[in-house]
Amino acid sequence: MEEKENLANEILEPKTNPKNKPEEDVTRRADSVDSSFGSLGEEIEADSGQFDEDASKFFTSRDSLIDRAVHDIERRLIDLDCDGSLIDAWLLTLVDHWDHEKERIVILCQNTVFLIKYDFIALYIAEYQRVRLGSIDRIIIGKLKYPSRSIAPKVQNVAYKAGGFFKNFIRQLSDGVGTNGGILNFTSSLRPKAEIQVPIKNQQAILESSGQCDRIGVRLYWCSGKQPQIAQLWNPWSKEIPWVTIISHPLLLKRGKKCRTFDVDDFVLSLRRFIHRRNESVLDPLHRCQIDESPILMETYLGLSSLVHNFGELGYFKVRGKFSF
Repeated sequence: MEEKENLANEILEPKTNPKNKPEEDVTRRADSVDSSFGSLGEEIEADSGQFDEDASKFFTSRDSLIDRAVHDIERRLIDLDCDGSLIDAWLLTLVDHWDHEKERIVILCQNTVFLIKYDFIALYIAEYQRVRLGSIDRIIIGKLKYPSRSIAPKVQNVAYKAGGFFKNFIRQLSDGVGTNGGILNFTSSLRPKAEIQVPIKNQQAILESSGQCDRIGVRLYWCSGKQPQIAQLWNPWSKEIPWVTIISHPLLLKRGKKCRTFDVDDFVLSLRRFIHRRNESVLDPLHRCQIDESPILMETYLGLSSLVHNFGELGYFKVRGKFSF
């Protein structure tokens, strides 16, 4: 148990303005690790739907920007002696204890998992969290689930269906009927009207925008299952929560091609590989990390703040009209 406590104490709180390290060539990737995932931005599926115009509004839709951020993080944060070599990186979504979705770069090293808020506009590390792999004592993989008494899913379904229907209706009017100039084009009103048939080109994206797709992710626990205090749970800015919940990035579907960089399943596959290796080296079964496949409980009962935050995608760096934030 002393080993467990020591490992838990190694977890660092989210920090800002990390100490700069001198620039050097980025040559720290581990050659000895069995990996078959390739470089960032690699497409692992030829086609999963039509390109969503909303994808271009994300700053992270450019792969070169993600690569630059990862190189910057590797140069400034990763300590070879402490964290080990960088294994892989993803751009995923962190879901906090108030069900707020936030864009995060997830870095997997030989000894550490980093969760980093990177400002893709000013190009700097805003804050980060370092979690030792040895301190993770439980992993849950599954769908995000609300308590039975929660009204959050009902409120969210109504809002997302209404918003998704309106957005797709406008898109179909302007794009699907574009062969005759589109009925939103004034010139089309001068032409003979014909029967309008608008095909559904991207069923999966429409389901997602309507709130009908279940969120699937992974939750990492540490500190031996220690439960936070009520005051910490009620504080949306609390940094004392001993777990993190991670799901896929919206660009996984919006780009029209499935990219491993935005896929939480790809992260889980690599993480499980390292956890299994660690468990094999731990003699005491009590000190091994437990991996479960079950629903992930989100203790949100009303969810009005998360509805506004997530529906507006305020946790992502996007172009929003004349402004970018």
